[in-house]
Amino acid sequence: MTLSTCIGTVKGPGETPHEFTFIAPDPERRVKHGEFVYYAASVDGVEKQILGRVTGRVPVRIFPDSFMADPEVPPDTVAALLGYDSDARELFEITVTVLGFYDAILHDFVNPRVPPIGGAPVYIAENEMLTSVLSRGRKGERGSAYLGDLLSRTPVLADQLARRADLIDRLLEPDARSLPGTVETLIDTLRPPASLDYERVLDYVRAEVGEVRFLLGAQLIDGSADPLAIAGGYARLAEAACRLLADAAVAEFERTHGKVP
Repeated sequence: MTLSTCIGTVKGPGETPHEFTFIAPDPERRVKHGEFVYYAASVDGVEKQILGRVTGRVPVRIFPDSFMADPEVPPDTVAALLGYDSDARELFEITVTVLGFYDAILHDFVNPRVPPIGGAPVYIAENEMLTSVLSRGRKGERGSAYLGDLLSRTPVLADQLARRADLIDRLLEPDARSLPGTVETLIDTLRPPASLDYERVLDYVRAEVGEVRFLLGAQLIDGSADPLAIAGGYARLAEAACRLLADAAVAEFERTHGKVP
């Protein structure tokens, strides 16, 4: 069994029997909310990769408050002047909910209820591993349909940035880390100018929805919002887009064919 690079060390059990915690420095911010990780454990004499998903992240060591007293002086600069080891300045306690190991016969996860040993290494689940256990079909296979990628992985957002460089400017705006409001608020936000024809309305709404989806994906990746709250934002966004486009479709039908008696 090939293991990935270790990204943390098991601390102990979590608050429930299906959780455990581990400590990670995470300088590259790879251990995001919703990310998949695993540890190795022996199950019936066979070593298995026990998969879990990150559900919590709290700092256990950060810069002292005094290092941030002057907003114009970065804490890294203060740390360097004082001889502080900035490479090891932060540590995080990560909570993981255990899914189990994937059983190819059952086509499901089996939780062996084998908690990780304290001090055991924890690894990021690689794309190939997740593809093999989360999807029975493969992209391009007969009978399969490619729907998208996991939001906890960056290629999707990177591809969007490659196509729309203006999204970088959107990330710098003050409300870039705000969750979408109510459905009614989103409808007002997504509503296209009245002068646009039907096809341009579709393009306009598609672009606006893509922008909001991008911002939500960015929040999920950097862990700035709770995954469940982000999921709610996606649901409200979908409902707002559907209602808005349904009204546009009805209006176009009436314009072309007249109102239905």
